Amino acid sequence: MKSWVIGLPLCLAAQATWAVTPFVLSDAAASEDTDRNRVQSVTLGAGLYTDPDKSLFKRVGYRHAFYRFTAPGFALRGNADLLFASRSWDTSRGELRTEGEVGQIRLDNGRSHAIGFGQVVGRINPQVGYEVRLERHIVDSPASLQSGIVYNALTAAADYEVTPRFVLSGVLGQINFSDDNRRPMARAKATYVISEEHGFSGYVRGRYYRDSNPYTGNYFSPERFGEVLGGVGIRRRVGEIKGTLSAFAEYGRQRIDGSGSPVYGWQVRYESFVHQMWRLELALGAQSTAGTLGGSGYRYRYGRVSLLIPF
Repeated sequence: MKSWVIGLPLCLAAQATWAVTPFVLSDAAASEDTDRNRVQSVTLGAGLYTDPDKSLFKRVGYRHAFYRFTAPGFALRGNADLLFASRSWDTSRGELRTEGEVGQIRLDNGRSHAIGFGQVVGRINPQVGYEVRLERHIVDSPASLQSGIVYNALTAAADYEVTPRFVLSGVLGQINFSDDNRRPMARAKATYVISEEHGFSGYVRGRYYRDSNPYTGNYFSPERFGEVLGGVGIRRRVGEIKGTLSAFAEYGRQRIDGSGSPVYGWQVRYESFVHQMWRLELALGAQSTAGTLGGSGYRYRYGRVSLLIPF
């Protein structure tokens, strides 16, 4: 990984003969659930926006992340080094975009894992878009961190604009965990814009997965899981705060191996437009739907702030 850090300035210097814009970025996030599992992270990085007609990349850079995982009777730290890049092309069907990152995370229990993702986003025609994504990362439950569990996920998503106000979207994929558990999964969502003027919309979404090796003890892994939720969202550009405010609230029901329970989720997000290329994002949210860590009665809350400053 150190060779990547040494090689990055050479890569950036090679790009400097063309029109480039350097930038720095930072990100801080924190989460906590009902079992008092806490994850905190801080990321710092730098990179370049480049001329895609003269360079291999539209955006390229390096970031370093610090992690802290805690739970009752458990504490672990880690750090990661990653290289990221993106590229886009104008095609007859619209923009085709590729992006990804690759790196390594090291934990102070002596474990080290390769992590990263890659994705392709494009359109088949003006009404149909698609995304294919491959991802590898750690599972951040205490038992998984101690056991060194990682996952590899491959997903394919599509969205279909039935009308300018009505959009259907779906995801099919599989997550393979390193403890010999395979998780095929599917998600679907139907969204209707109630008011374009006020940025108000409603939606119904569902999710289903099953585990080939249930109840491993490393993370939440029931034999079968499903949920259906309905929600409302709003997105408004607010000149007084020089940014865009968006929020959603949703409520529904989940079933875990045949047992049902109510679930909810909400999020409030702010995105700045102080400058065309500057980006400031703030997000706060909570959910009770079961993820990698939860179950019936599970609650999860999170917050995040990210900043990107070009020069």
